[in-house]
Amino acid sequence: MLTACFPRTLPSQWEQLHQVWDRLLAGSEPSQDFGAVNVSANADALHVEALLPGMSEEQLTVEAERDILSIRAVRGEGENTRTWQRKLQLPFVVEPHSVKAQLHDGVLTIDLPRPESHKPQRITIHTA
Repeated sequence: MLTACFPRTLPSQWEQLHQVWDRLLAGSEPSQDFGAVNVSANADALHVEALLPGMSEEQLTVEAERDILSIRAVRGEGENTRTWQRKLQLPFVVEPHSVKAQLHDGVLTIDLPRPESHKPQRITIHTA
């Protein structure tokens, strides 16, 4: 029987392996303080929402460099400092001075306007 070869504890051991792997890749312990990052787009802009419950503006850094958006959060002091960072590759180069960020009730909202060269253009159809 296969169950004799694969004990029921295998899934939890796989979960532990994934957690170790995630810590190695992230360079820090995973944190439950940070939630999902959602990205949506329309013809004029990209809209990013990051769930950051309990965070203040002083704990957050948002940077836009060319086509990369970086969100970084730091919580705690000394040995208890926890850092979280998310980098998103954007489909266009942004102008940092045009990016707007707002934190309200634990939700960080970032609006990144599309440059004119990346907005959809209507093409006129001519009859022959």
